[in-house]
Amino acid sequence: MPVLQLVKSDQSVEELAGDGSGRAKVVMGEGNAGGIFTLQKTVTTAGTAVQLTSQAVREGCQAIIKARRINAGYIYISDTQAHAQDHAIAYELSADQAVGLKLANLNEAWIDASVNGEGVECIGEK
Repeated sequence: MPVLQLVKSDQSVEELAGDGSGRAKVVMGEGNAGGIFTLQKTVTTAGTAVQLTSQAVREGCQAIIKARRINAGYIYISDTQAHAQDHAIAYELSADQAVGLKLANLNEAWIDASVNGEGVECIGEK
């Protein structure tokens, strides 16, 4: 089954396609998935990034990481704890925004929050 690439809500279709065609890209894995996974991760203390839980992601597929809709602040995503804590370089999500990442394992990503106790929801194929 095709997986639609999710983007920040303010990104245009032209930016998504990257070729000016106005078509949305579809990212497809081969064969049937071995199921799906869902999980949540919370940043207990804002300013202290946490690593996402170890969860293999099906090859060729994306994991979707979404800031919880009840968050009041921002979530910062990056590849290391130090980078996630550096809000000038980390990827920022507002409440209910999502990003799709091609990762072998979710634990390749780190998240930080601007408000204690806020976090993300993740979904992907395994």
